Amino acid sequence: MKNNKLKTPEQEKSAVIPKSLKQMVGERIKVVELYGQVFQSTFGTSLGKYMHPVFGFDVVKFDQLIHPKDGESTKDVVEREYGKEAVDLILKLIKA
Repeated sequence: MKNNKLKTPEQEKSAVIPKSLKQMVGERIKVVELYGQVFQSTFGTSLGKYMHPVFGFDVVKFDQLIHPKDGESTKDVVEREYGKEAVDLILKLIKA
């Protein structure tokens, strides 16, 4: 049996677009504010350079900073050169 309950316009909109662009950008700004200083002290550069306002942390661009060799993962390079805490930071940024 079908559910014939009508949805409000707000419910319809939220079902189609889970987050607004404004919300996404706001979340990225919060991430930079939260992790920016530790990223700067760890990697010697601004986190803002590697955060896309919609897509989040740009791993491909970050790879240009750390220069992994062919067949070497970003995680392996970060752990070897910067330590386990730096790996944890990058993983948080990817998930944010």
